[in-house]
Amino acid sequence: MVEIVDFLFLFFILVVAGFLAYSLYRLYRTRVTYNLVFVAFQLTAVIFAVLSAGEGINYDAFIICSVILVGVVMPLCLVILDYSKLRRVVKEKTQLTVSNLIFKNQELAVQAKKEELKQTKNYIKPIAGDFSIDDIIDEIRVERSDTTRNILTQLENAYKKRLESDLEGAYSVYSMIEKIFNRSPSLYYNMGNLKYLCADYEDAVKNYRRGIDCADNKEFADTFDVNKKGLSYYNLGNTYFMQKKYAKAIDAFKAAAEICPSKEEIFFNLSFCHAMDYRETGDLEKAVEAFQKIVDDMPGNLLAWYNFGKCMFQLKEIERSIECFLMVVGEDPMFYEAWYSLAMAYDEAGHAVDAIKSYYMAIEVKQDFIDAYNNLGVLLSTVGRHGEALKVLRSAAKIKPDDFELKFNIGLTLTESKKYDEALTELLPVVKSRPEDDTLLYTISLIFLNLGKDMDALEYLAFAVRCNPGIKDWALKEEKFRRLLYSNDKFRSLIN
Repeated sequence: MVEIVDFLFLFFILVVAGFLAYSLYRLYRTRVTYNLVFVAFQLTAVIFAVLSAGEGINYDAFIICSVILVGVVMPLCLVILDYSKLRRVVKEKTQLTVSNLIFKNQELAVQAKKEELKQTKNYIKPIAGDFSIDDIIDEIRVERSDTTRNILTQLENAYKKRLESDLEGAYSVYSMIEKIFNRSPSLYYNMGNLKYLCADYEDAVKNYRRGIDCADNKEFADTFDVNKKGLSYYNLGNTYFMQKKYAKAIDAFKAAAEICPSKEEIFFNLSFCHAMDYRETGDLEKAVEAFQKIVDDMPGNLLAWYNFGKCMFQLKEIERSIECFLMVVGEDPMFYEAWYSLAMAYDEAGHAVDAIKSYYMAIEVKQDFIDAYNNLGVLLSTVGRHGEALKVLRSAAKIKPDDFELKFNIGLTLTESKKYDEALTELLPVVKSRPEDDTLLYTISLIFLNLGKDMDALEYLAFAVRCNPGIKDWALKEEKFRRLLYSNDKFRSLIN
């Protein structure tokens, strides 16, 4: 017991000494009288604490209280004041609080991770690199040496901007040259590459097409390297792929394959486009076969696994689709579409808890993913977690306040949790923009019915039946509506 007390006393002395060291630092930074007095008091407290021990610890209440007050409480107050002052200075100078600064750093880290993953994903083989300055100079064929030197300087400037990732700047330089010398396939090719890297796929297609047309001119027929034309078709195919124009991408890759039959990248991308085209056109069996071959040849291709899983889901092979999506998110946790698809597969399989977790992951990665919010809200409401569902749906409504499906789902959730007045507040304004939505009108009629406002319920039911006569069958499944069948002539005439 004595050893424990001695240890605690030693720890206490170290704490007091630590605060004394902080006070000495403050005295060094700001040599004012009150800091000097404060250091003197703390030093006295340390001495008293040490001397009070003697051969054993003296528990004199006055000494203990004085040492705690002067050695710990007072310097701790100074530390807190200094921290508050630091926060105030940071906020004044950077408009950030310490917590916001931490959050901002986390946000930047997540963004950096996204960019890193974006760079490392290699779903299809990337576009071929730029052609050289010499290629463009040879194709322009300028006789005057001073003009050639000027163009060479401009091309070197564009090349430098390209290395510095100033893609728009490099494109502007190329555009100035193209306006004067619009006869270089290599120039158009490089311009297409810049637009591709800027994700301006429409202009990328135009430039690749101009380069291909330019290469077909008579003046290049005998001298132009045909492999360059093949690379132009290859990059054109990649651009169409990014636009999800798979049929056009297939044609471009086929043209590239005829010119460059030894280039493996072309055939890989061609097979990928075929698989995507099969899935888009609904030929799921061929799509599955094509994606199976791709993942066998290239197991790390996450987009192939993702689409393979979507095909399995459409074919009702739910367990296999779950396996595919799990593999994708295991390799790339930032792949929010895969989390969303995994959640839908779990939901279809009846695994509500796993589905809810996966929807939350999709939202965490992409915080404006409205479809995920909607599905999550509906699922939470279905399993009886109405409060959580409302929180999720209202969070999404702040992101997209005019989304009808969100408003409808909020109203439906409020209805299921028997908050009928709040549900009407959400749904009635929506009728103005969707006066012929039979499901909306029928839901409002049910709310009025639960509030005991039978005439209002019948009015909205009549609107719903006018939009969709099949609503009559829905109404007859509701016990409260069935009771009206025997007591209300208007309801009987409406149903009959």
